[in-house]
Amino acid sequence: MFFSATSTPALLNRGHFFGIITILLLLFILSQSYFLAFHILAETFSILVAFSFFTMVWFTVRHHENHYFFFLGTAFLFVGIIDLLHVLSYKGMNVFQGYDANLPTQLWIAGRMVQVAALSIAPLFLRRTLQKEKVLVLFALGTFILCSLVFMGWFPDCYVEGRGLTLFKVGAEYLFIILLITAAWQLQYRFRNAFSRDVRHFLIVAILLTACQELAFTWYVGVYDISN
Repeated sequence: MFFSATSTPALLNRGHFFGIITILLLLFILSQSYFLAFHILAETFSILVAFSFFTMVWFTVRHHENHYFFFLGTAFLFVGIIDLLHVLSYKGMNVFQGYDANLPTQLWIAGRMVQVAALSIAPLFLRRTLQKEKVLVLFALGTFILCSLVFMGWFPDCYVEGRGLTLFKVGAEYLFIILLITAAWQLQYRFRNAFSRDVRHFLIVAILLTACQELAFTWYVGVYDISN
């Protein structure tokens, strides 16, 4: 062997680090030259993560001590579905005819509504159990209603061509940020004993990064701008 067992983790970690940096660099270059392809790749990755999360919790729910992750995983199935519609409706995709850039922005907000609501409500199920089918039906119904409001034109406008984001969209993003920070605070202080230290920290970091993401989406004018 060319390296000892003790050096393997360090080499692997270094390899992972450089691999991640390389991927991020390539994605950045792609975002500068062909934003639509970059957007598709980035969103598709998050959608696959959401679907994988659901699949994992759906088939392992009987092994869970509580239904926190089951509730979140079920929510993320529908977050992924809404995000898929968001990708297909994005400016330049030409899948949904007769709509402008307002549609994907509305779908983005609809997806974040489900995501943030799930993260805020999920702690309730640290001590409660759920019926799988009922939760699935309720999320499906809520998602259907949200998407119907968007496609039928009854959802508040979120983006106006030539002017940028609406007050509703910006206000919604700031509300999401507040709710996400509150959810992170609850995990750290109210429910810190419900998870192992590492799991709790990963959850908090994920939630705070999501809040940073929402902040970036409060100031762009064009849908291909750098903040996107």
